[in-house]
Amino acid sequence: MSISERYWRLSLYEMDAALGHHPLIAPELAPPPVKLYPDAARHQLASRIPRRLEAAGPSNVDTLSTLLYYTYGYGRADVTATDLTLHRLVPSARCLYPAELYVWVPPDDSTPAGLHYYDPAHHSLVTLRPGIDSSMLASAVPADLAGAAYVLVVTALFWKVAHRYGDYGYRLCTQEVGVVVGNVLAVAAAMGLRGHVHHQFVDEPVRRWLDLTAGEESPMVLVPLYSSRDSSRECVHPTVNGSSVDAAGPIWRRSSPLDQRVCAPFLELDAASRFTTTTQIASPPERGPQRPAGHAVSTPPAPADEPIADLVAALRGRASGPAYFNASGLPVPAEVLWCVCRYAQSPHVSDAAAPGQLAVGMMVAVNRVTGVAPGSYAVLPDGALEQVRAGPVADPLARAAGHPFTVNFETANVVVSIVGDPAATAHWLGDRGYRVLNAEAGIVAQRVCLASAAAGLVARPYNSYRAEAVAELLGISGTGLVPIFQIAVGRPRVTGTVSLPMAP
Repeated sequence: MSISERYWRLSLYEMDAALGHHPLIAPELAPPPVKLYPDAARHQLASRIPRRLEAAGPSNVDTLSTLLYYTYGYGRADVTATDLTLHRLVPSARCLYPAELYVWVPPDDSTPAGLHYYDPAHHSLVTLRPGIDSSMLASAVPADLAGAAYVLVVTALFWKVAHRYGDYGYRLCTQEVGVVVGNVLAVAAAMGLRGHVHHQFVDEPVRRWLDLTAGEESPMVLVPLYSSRDSSRECVHPTVNGSSVDAAGPIWRRSSPLDQRVCAPFLELDAASRFTTTTQIASPPERGPQRPAGHAVSTPPAPADEPIADLVAALRGRASGPAYFNASGLPVPAEVLWCVCRYAQSPHVSDAAAPGQLAVGMMVAVNRVTGVAPGSYAVLPDGALEQVRAGPVADPLARAAGHPFTVNFETANVVVSIVGDPAATAHWLGDRGYRVLNAEAGIVAQRVCLASAAAGLVARPYNSYRAEAVAELLGISGTGLVPIFQIAVGRPRVTGTVSLPMAP
């Protein structure tokens, strides 16, 4: 087995053994929710955030403030009789948020140019490299950055999640990087910006540019943002390897170091996945993952309106439900399912898929949807469904659940499975395919969450399932496809939790 094959087996088929069931360190030593740069210069971003997203004008501090807040800021506090939990505007396992967000800003009269870390706790920019241009970045990533409004870089700070989940943490890190990237694309599009997703780049110069601690935090995805009016821009291969980068000035403070022994399996994979030269960058296959054949289901024509009319309301309304996901059990109309599927299957510009394609597929196990018979369905590129297997899904999903058992499948309306082909992805990406496929699954998962929230539903991303049993239920056993990520969707039930909105 290759390194990535071993980790696929560990994180998909040996999950119960790999999953850390108790924190590995004392709670007071757990990593803080954001990186701390006590000696760095800061730029406070605007405290007044617009309630609607509109096409942005010229780059300025207000535009950047809005973009970063709705991408990865704090949106609400949930209060129960025994706990207080702060939620950002994206889901995260136990709200640990291992993804970190950095932004490069080109020179501008009203925006601090250079490289910054986004501190969501204080809604501010921590300046790492003031005034720096994009020449080094352009030498490591296959993108024409001339004219980019911003370049966002999403990294994974492994110990933030591994201190709780052990060597299983890499799966969560790579998925949550994708969730954040999915939110970047959604927010940017609502602001008139077009994001290009780059999984393929030369890692070491980007790591040094960001001044990340080697072996503890890795750059995962780069997303340059361009004006939507500039639709002709294409990816270009870099010709220079800008590997010589001085260390940045500000030093971040950590509460405890990553446990190299516990995290050894995924650290080995992370090291093996790095590109050291631009010759490793490869073009994706012309076709995405092949879905199982099924029987077409009659679906209404796509509506003329956008599936999410008010993205801000969807972002603020998005919720994963309580610790034990127990929906009301009331059915939802078929039109809601069509809307979620169409929005989630929208293609984006990514170096992991050919134009107009997605690197991952999507299947749904329908349980309580008016007008759609219970069963397993493949979602086609246009959001239409094909029934692969008929019959009840709640009991098979419950039998496929791993530990811990966190979802009441009997009351869930739909369970979405993001599927991919690890072997096919590794064929052209090597060991890097693991992180790429999980991140692409996270992008689609965030779309499912947002479309569900727009329809007044709660959506719980989770990994607690046995992959073989889920593949059997979905009818994909033996096809090369595996379920990478699942999202349970249902109507909310009244609980004792008090949700308090948050703003900068």
